[in-house]
Amino acid sequence: MLAVRPLKGFALGCLTALICLSCANQNPIEIEDVDLFSAQGFKSTNGVSFSSDGRVIYMALRHETEETFSIYAAHDEGGIWSGPQLISFSEKDFDPYEPTIAPDGSFLVFNSRAPWPGVDDPPVDGPRLWATERQGDGWKEPVPLANIANESFASSYATFNESGDLYYFSGSTPIPSRPSGLAGDNGGYLTEAIYFAKKTGSGYGPSEFLADLLPVSAPGQKIGVGDPWISPKGDYIIYTIYDDAIGWRASVDLVISFTSAEGWTPPIKLDAINSDGADNSPSGTPDEEWLYFRNSGQLRRTKLQPLLKSVKPE
Repeated sequence: MLAVRPLKGFALGCLTALICLSCANQNPIEIEDVDLFSAQGFKSTNGVSFSSDGRVIYMALRHETEETFSIYAAHDEGGIWSGPQLISFSEKDFDPYEPTIAPDGSFLVFNSRAPWPGVDDPPVDGPRLWATERQGDGWKEPVPLANIANESFASSYATFNESGDLYYFSGSTPIPSRPSGLAGDNGGYLTEAIYFAKKTGSGYGPSEFLADLLPVSAPGQKIGVGDPWISPKGDYIIYTIYDDAIGWRASVDLVISFTSAEGWTPPIKLDAINSDGADNSPSGTPDEEWLYFRNSGQLRRTKLQPLLKSVKPE
């Protein structure tokens, strides 16, 4: 079990929009370590994604004989994951990670630092979103999600609700019209922010900036958010928050926000699962039984419903 403690690197008196409910959480939340195929010589990174029926898990793995990560899938075989199967979609070295599968399984979105063809000159400093469509038993050549994400900035960590709406975060994005005093106002740019693109009959609508997910910042802070995972029904979102003035690794924590009549609630710390190290890469199962996440690089999971009950506003 992990001890409850204040948000790393933040003065709670200054971060007024961040709700602290650790005292209300009297019952410890059980946490399990998750080992994905280390016995077969694999190392995993970042988050995982599940098919809509929960029977296939997608993840980025690197074998001990390889230098880069690749995306693999494993199938539920009576409560035990099958051996990981490589998803081969290109001869190009994408070094992909953080895969997420669309609800209907027709395409997969992932992160890569590979430059977008015809766009990156010079290349963006950070990952970009790519997508590959399923084709029979294989996958098509990946294409950039340039019609959704801003081509001039890094974008990462896509996540879908059950309707297929897409959420992701983008770094150093231009500040749209928003209330003054929100986090991350660094000379006209946000450190990082979460965006939403609604699925339409012909693809996706324009991306919308989710300003409610940013807390109010204090002088000297450079607040960023990232790593979103949206619930299947879209009624809550789990993501990360950090102070870039302190450093991502020293300050990043998991938080949650719920939908309300006014929009999204202010972010609530998930103290029951946050640690003294970096807490990131949340991902829930489609039945909302488990939440997977990382503490200092270690993949872990916890029962999601008790965690939600411990922090959900009355």
